[in-house]
Amino acid sequence: MIALILAVLLICVMVLLGVVVYLGIIRPGQEHAAATATAQSATALARSHQTATAVAQANATATMTALQNNPSALYSYIVAQSPQVNDSLSSQSSSNWDDTLNSDGSGCQFNNGALHVLTTADTPFWACIANALTYQNLAFQVDMKIIKGDKNGLQTLAGLAFRFNEGTRSFYSLLISPSGAYLLSKFTDENFTPLSEGVSDAINSDLGQSNTLTVIAQENIVMVFVNQHYITTVHESNLSSGQVGLLALSTSKTPTDVAFQNLKIWRL
Repeated sequence: MIALILAVLLICVMVLLGVVVYLGIIRPGQEHAAATATAQSATALARSHQTATAVAQANATATMTALQNNPSALYSYIVAQSPQVNDSLSSQSSSNWDDTLNSDGSGCQFNNGALHVLTTADTPFWACIANALTYQNLAFQVDMKIIKGDKNGLQTLAGLAFRFNEGTRSFYSLLISPSGAYLLSKFTDENFTPLSEGVSDAINSDLGQSNTLTVIAQENIVMVFVNQHYITTVHESNLSSGQVGLLALSTSKTPTDVAFQNLKIWRL
């Protein structure tokens, strides 16, 4: 009987020792190994995602570079992508547009499904800036209609601004007129420098006509398109980044009303 009890106790001790060994040595080792494997898998997954992102960015950059000598193909490639900003301009948005009027009636106003830029005889130039949008390389596109102004010559001009920097009072602008002219220029501390200008059949001339303006700014290269037609390319590197905006200008002080809609921006 004693021998049987001793045998049972020995078996119990052996079982207990086995549990202790499992709980104290084997299981922690297994848990550590599992945790290590999980961490390694997570790290590998993160690295794989980073690699895929880097490859995608590298491929996109390579495509952009390859297409720089073919502006129309570059335009088609960019607008086929999903834009980072797609703003109807029918009302205030996360872009945080200027939307106030001055006492003389000039300024920025959302009205009838569009953002209007207004000038008067006393305020012949005005810009509406998207305060939440800052870019270096971008494609910037907007639909524009000059509703009111002088349709002769370059008396009335309207369009878009990019790489706008309020601190240095500098920006690039693309403007067109109801007479069918275009002007790509640079402003730096109130100094005006024309970069490219001319007349294009691609521009829908006269008041009340809709035109789609697009600029592609990639490092020191700026390409201009109107109504999906390539207009010109300039090489200009003085201004590297900044905000975007919408402009109206009257050189004859004729009051103007310019309506903007369907703004899109692709970060390049």
